[in-house]
Amino acid sequence: MAGPLSPFAEADVRAVADEKGFDAEELTGLVERHQRFVREYETVGGVDGLVYEWRQSLFEDPLDAQDAETYYLAVPRRVWADFGRRLDISEGELDALRAVHDRTFRAERGAPDGEPLVLAKA
Repeated sequence: MAGPLSPFAEADVRAVADEKGFDAEELTGLVERHQRFVREYETVGGVDGLVYEWRQSLFEDPLDAQDAETYYLAVPRRVWADFGRRLDISEGELDALRAVHDRTFRAERGAPDGEPLVLAKA
């Protein structure tokens, strides 16, 4: 996958879709919608600004690692709850979205110390 979907392996998205009872294309669309939503946080400067803001404002620094293309974060559960509200998605959709991030995080970084959140930089 390319662009905002670059951190997410298609096989992982399909596996989560099967586990959670979603159509793989629908779940891919939801992952992309979430990534694009984060990019639109213009008030804080998009992805980089949002990560910086969280690193300054959350009690524990959520940044686990980063590479040239991706941030790997472990955030408080309330961050995901906020995404769910802002994206106006169901609990089932939020659960599936979180599961994709969890699978991707674990594949690259191992077990997270918090709720895994993977953000493409570009």
